[in-house]
Amino acid sequence: MTDSSRLFVPMVLTAILPGLGHVALRVWKRGAVWVVVYLFAITFLSGYSPWAADMPRPFLISLLGVQLSPIDVVFPLAVIVICLAEVYIITEYGYPIEPRAETDA
Repeated sequence: MTDSSRLFVPMVLTAILPGLGHVALRVWKRGAVWVVVYLFAITFLSGYSPWAADMPRPFLISLLGVQLSPIDVVFPLAVIVICLAEVYIITEYGYPIEPRAETDA
């Protein structure tokens, strides 16, 4: 991978679905946790759930329109931003962080 695509591909994947960037970086468990957290935020913390039966329009149409207020998308958006930050940190500084060696004092 070139230097620019080393960061670009995981960031784009994370923007599509939080957790996919971690999978691209081979951090499987963290990626699975981020997917679950994002789906939880969409389902229970968002004003408009994509799985709600009583929605008058599809979720994507409502999202692209001006019908959603900022408070309705703040939690899913926060999950995406935090996940993007973590993917950046993992890409630039490495993962996993080595545990400190215990020393005999």
